[in-house]
Amino acid sequence: MGDYLHKKYQIFFSDNIQEELIEYKIIDSPVSRIWLECVNYHLQSGNCTIYKNQSIKNVPNQKKIIELWNSIFTTIDNLNSIAKKKVIDIDKSKIKNNNSLLNYLHTRFHEIHDNLSDDCMQNYLEDLNKNIHILQDSQNSQFIYATFFLTSNKPQIKYNISDLNLYKYFNYENIEFGDLVLGYGTVGKNLYDSYKNNDIEVVKNGLIRPQKTIDSEVVLNFFNYDINSISSISSKISNLTKWVNHNNLQEFIDINLAQHRIVRQPLLGRLIGNYTFNDINEIFSLGKISRVNIV
Repeated sequence: MGDYLHKKYQIFFSDNIQEELIEYKIIDSPVSRIWLECVNYHLQSGNCTIYKNQSIKNVPNQKKIIELWNSIFTTIDNLNSIAKKKVIDIDKSKIKNNNSLLNYLHTRFHEIHDNLSDDCMQNYLEDLNKNIHILQDSQNSQFIYATFFLTSNKPQIKYNISDLNLYKYFNYENIEFGDLVLGYGTVGKNLYDSYKNNDIEVVKNGLIRPQKTIDSEVVLNFFNYDINSISSISSKISNLTKWVNHNNLQEFIDINLAQHRIVRQPLLGRLIGNYTFNDINEIFSLGKISRVNIV
């Protein structure tokens, strides 16, 4: 494992015609070592691929936003058809990117997913969840990301976070453009995501899902603003705590638990090379992550 920590993680983006590469220098930490075990588990299988629900968020235009909403409406129709009733009921004439509607959809996603009795719904629910997050994140045109995890002919592997000291590596301070961080690897929202979207109901309904596992999932983060404007970890936790207290959520969530105080994913790697925000947005516009490698 030590040898891998001196190597690079290569991520290839493609539109089936051309291919672009982004590389990362892997950093050494207890979390990155566990993550690498999960990555190598799939890479060494001989038929490693990117799981189909990968998500690339670049700066979308209005046409793309409408396409995303139409995709959500189609998914809802399919879910309602399978259930033979309206498990999700929204007004399709209101195609606008607002948090209240997206939060409602996310709550319904949780409720349906947690009581899933029909496997046919699983793919539709994955699509719904992915598009909800893309639309929520698209409201910030100064931040883009890509996220994915690996799959192969082997069963998925997840490392349970039994050692709570691992959470110390989640809230790192020295953020840089293009950081490679561990993916959430969990269906649903953690407390900090709920705070950012002011999603009070998901807390009251007991639907908070803190991260309790580590797998191959990663996120590539790129921002187009002054790094000095990014709030400190202590400030983020303070604001999260104030939000919980202001909305009287103490009876629904214990803000003192380490898994509920996560405001930033742990660092896995640093970007190699010089890129601008527009360079990355152009690479992301290729549309998909085609493969990965360790060299």
